[in-house]
Amino acid sequence: LSNTEDADMAEIASELAKAEAVLQALRQSSARVLSQSLLDFLR
Repeated sequence: LSNTEDADMAEIASELAKAEAVLQALRQSSARVLSQSLLDFLR
């Protein structure tokens, strides 16, 4: 039982790390798009 729980915990931690990486990438790309659009608007 302990091995099963440990494996699930490792999988959950891995999935969480992937989700955090995706979220960070989305935030960075959104910030780039918004800042470029704002600069274009101000020109």
